[in-house]
Amino acid sequence: MERTHRVDFVSDDEKTVDRVAIFYFSGTGNTWWVANELTDELRTGGCLVTTRSLTLLS
Repeated sequence: MERTHRVDFVSDDEKTVDRVAIFYFSGTGNTWWVANELTDELRTGGCLVTTRSLTLLS
């Protein structure tokens, strides 16, 4: 998949986040796909990311 647009959520003078937790529920796999894409992007940016499915936690 080609990424054509990148959004910077934090300006240079703001604090940055280096650890992120993503919790998601996906009945059809679409949210799972988005969570994994977001995880990849955040890791590429240097964040430590933990991703967990809510269905596995119940």
